[in-house]
Amino acid sequence: MATHVYYQGEYVYRGVIFPGYIRRNLARAFEEQFECRDDDVFIVSYPRSGTTWTTEMVSLVMNGGDTEYNMSDIQHTRVPQIEVNYKPNIMRIKDFRSFNDAFEWSKSIPSPRLMRTHLQYNLFAKEPIKRKCKFIYVARNPKDMLVSYYYFYKMCRVHGCYDGSWAAFFRKFINKQLCYGDWFDHVIGWWKYAQKNTDTVLFLKYEDIKKNPRSTIMQISKFLNKELHDRLVDEIIHHCCFHRMQNNAGVNFGRESYVMNTKRGKFIRKGIIGDWRNHFTLAQNEEFNKLYEYKMKDTGLSFQWDGEN
Repeated sequence: MATHVYYQGEYVYRGVIFPGYIRRNLARAFEEQFECRDDDVFIVSYPRSGTTWTTEMVSLVMNGGDTEYNMSDIQHTRVPQIEVNYKPNIMRIKDFRSFNDAFEWSKSIPSPRLMRTHLQYNLFAKEPIKRKCKFIYVARNPKDMLVSYYYFYKMCRVHGCYDGSWAAFFRKFINKQLCYGDWFDHVIGWWKYAQKNTDTVLFLKYEDIKKNPRSTIMQISKFLNKELHDRLVDEIIHHCCFHRMQNNAGVNFGRESYVMNTKRGKFIRKGIIGDWRNHFTLAQNEEFNKLYEYKMKDTGLSFQWDGEN
């Protein structure tokens, strides 16, 4: 296996690589500091799987379609990423409010709280699971996810504004050397939990959201016991369409910051299904398919690889 080059405090915790702004003792932090509430709602995903898009939809469903509220502040301050410690000097984030970390920040959020995380199921806090908090997991076909993650690595200062080739990045995926760990472990772990806990976990697919956002919004509203009339659903669909998301400063890192080098790309880039075909070589695709078939056999989980965009 190739040697991994760490950047800005990356570290390994229980076999998973994390960026330096993630708490180093995740289990202890959750056990000792996270104060769970019965009505907590968590958006969960592997990076670059539609997290921002899904979070915006869920936020609007929970606040009755109040787009003005969602436009009043950036998403990261409305919906904290619970495992993040924003204090380290390696981040020097000026884009966020002044606080100790996401745990402390979450205490001030009124119920029901909406939070997000990229943690694998086996690393997530056990208390919210025991209390039957609500989880909305969103997964994306891993080929498109990987392409999106590649461009994210290139523009994200946390990842050193990655200068490696697509071929080298593909190899990092195969060797489980990307931050937040192996995609298969992540998705399958939450998928298995979702299969046994349909009352507390809503498992969504990026491609289904893209194909039918109205159906997705109705699924979310039913899951969260929220009633939405047709006009509000239409407003949410309009607010969350790709063009508006890409031009919405509240959800998109559209300006230069300590976090993103916007000269190297867009945080919300294409949002299409099948962009992987513009990047995967024939050999890469064959290798990926063999791995995918081996890892996903008997899971009952499948993805759409191409579609109308």
